[in-house]
Amino acid sequence: MELEVTRAKVFSGVTWIKQGWKIFTLKPSVFMALSAIVVVISILPGLIPFANFIVLFLMPFISLGYYQTITNVEHGEKAEVPDVFQYLGKIPQYGVLLRVAAVSLLLSIPVTYIMTDMQAVILQEQIPPFHNILTLAVLMFLNAMLTVFAAPTAWVAPKTPLSVILKNSFKACWINAMPLTVYGLLVFIIATISMPFILIGWLIAYSLITISFLQAFLDIYQPVHKVNEPSEEATVEDITQANLESDDTNTDIKQ
Repeated sequence: MELEVTRAKVFSGVTWIKQGWKIFTLKPSVFMALSAIVVVISILPGLIPFANFIVLFLMPFISLGYYQTITNVEHGEKAEVPDVFQYLGKIPQYGVLLRVAAVSLLLSIPVTYIMTDMQAVILQEQIPPFHNILTLAVLMFLNAMLTVFAAPTAWVAPKTPLSVILKNSFKACWINAMPLTVYGLLVFIIATISMPFILIGWLIAYSLITISFLQAFLDIYQPVHKVNEPSEEATVEDITQANLESDDTNTDIKQ
């Protein structure tokens, strides 16, 4: 399936947050448990040496499991906490995510070098050069813009070439700078409000942010309808659900 990037309304971020909250309230305990798992996995690199590489390449597949659980809850289907790991058994089908992770890793190398130099300067009680700060900001934004929508794109259309995934993610961020900025401000407010409520507040905030981010993707990315295709409209989410059911059917036939 081919996807196209569309322009969202400036205040779409408000709608995404509202939709995210509505879905969260359907099964809050499940989403909080999923968020706890993701948070624990995310902090592993700080506890185990070299775990950052494993987390970098596996986290996108955990995200796909999270997205699928969101879809199942929204459609009133069965959703359990272990579902977050379901895509770890489908790495070959979604192998493009490994290449996305490799690109992110390569882009993070110069960022690491610049941050190391800046830390050394700060330790000497000096102000880092402006060009270092500017370069660091540009590289971090570039990495984020190229990869932020990569996982949900692969979730919907796993056969999409890597170059198209990166290009569309950058385009989505570029043409939707205003709605994504509004959304980012709302996310910042939610995160700030949740800070005093250790653990519970953080898990609720993370769940809401993840669910609303998926709503943003589903709003910005739309399936391309070709001339010879049926005129009935289908959302990205509907097509993804159909693809998953098809995979399950094929698995049953093989068994």
